[in-house]
Amino acid sequence: MSNVGRIGWFEEHLATSGGSRMGYKLLGMLVVFIGILFITDMIGGMLRFVLSPLLSFY
Repeated sequence: MSNVGRIGWFEEHLATSGGSRMGYKLLGMLVVFIGILFITDMIGGMLRFVLSPLLSFY
């Protein structure tokens, strides 16, 4: 926290458990999840699954 500081949006919307700290934890977990998808080469399938409602015209 001392290196990057607080983020107002996190403080406003995630104020129940530390705001910025919780936001940084959530961002970190998202980065780890996406990294694991890249490492295991499953990112294409996940993107296809997530974006399939938007790309249903194919």
